Amino acid sequence: MHDNVRETLDRTVAHLQENKVDLTQTPLTLGALLRIHPEREGCIGQPRADALLSREYRRPFVVPGEAEV
Repeated sequence: MHDNVRETLDRTVAHLQENKVDLTQTPLTLGALLRIHPEREGCIGQPRADALLSREYRRPFVVPGEAEV
């Protein structure tokens, strides 16, 4: 575990409490650890996570493909 994980979690909990989020009613959950492949900009071994990286956008809010830039 990285050194700053505990600090990050503590800040997140404090932020949620300051914004009146009741963690007994809406508990925090953690998903799988995602490792990012820097060249491909995707998740290593997590095809379900990769599927969430993009979506079909409605016009005019379309994100251009790499060939269109």
